[in-house]
Amino acid sequence: MPVPLVALIRGLGYAIDIFSITLITLIPMIYYIAAHEIFSAANQFVLSGRLNLDHIEFYIKPYGSSMISLMLAISPLPIVYFRFFFKRLMKTATPGESIVGIASYATSPGIEGLLQESLFGLAQYFISAFAVVFACIGTFMVVCPARQLAIDLVPGINQIPLRGTLEIAICSIIFALLYISAVSIALIPHSRSDVASFFDDYFHLVVKRLR
Repeated sequence: MPVPLVALIRGLGYAIDIFSITLITLIPMIYYIAAHEIFSAANQFVLSGRLNLDHIEFYIKPYGSSMISLMLAISPLPIVYFRFFFKRLMKTATPGESIVGIASYATSPGIEGLLQESLFGLAQYFISAFAVVFACIGTFMVVCPARQLAIDLVPGINQIPLRGTLEIAICSIIFALLYISAVSIALIPHSRSDVASFFDDYFHLVVKRLR
């Protein structure tokens, strides 16, 4: 398997892990949003360009499960615990690693192994933060010129039904591709046979193919 493809596959696995634990962490906030019909308000904002500030009060609410959920989601705690749970408690690969077929494990037992896994989870957090920034900038640079070009070439495109939903879907796809690519940069393996990356070596992890 070519080295860039190995990196992309591992990046996809880590993206699945990050998405999974973030989604789980945000369940209280998602429930709050659904209960207050903020999804419909957000859709109206996309279509009309006007945002009703009454529908985003949960963002500035200083207490409650939704704010705790949001604070946890932007902290490294969920991904560190996620890795600790699967690697040390369940003794198995994470869901993302299981899907892509490449997993990393700590080489030391006991507290030292727990520390290795926790530090690698922290590294995943910072890699993901970098990838999010890169993907946001890249998506903006791709979508904005394309949107302006589409408006210039097709003057009536603003009247197309579900235009806002289509734009969100396209932006999401571009963002996901750029995010996985950015994560993959940090996971480039040494060679085709040695699929460990610099970060694996630094935290003394061994990388194994599951199939």
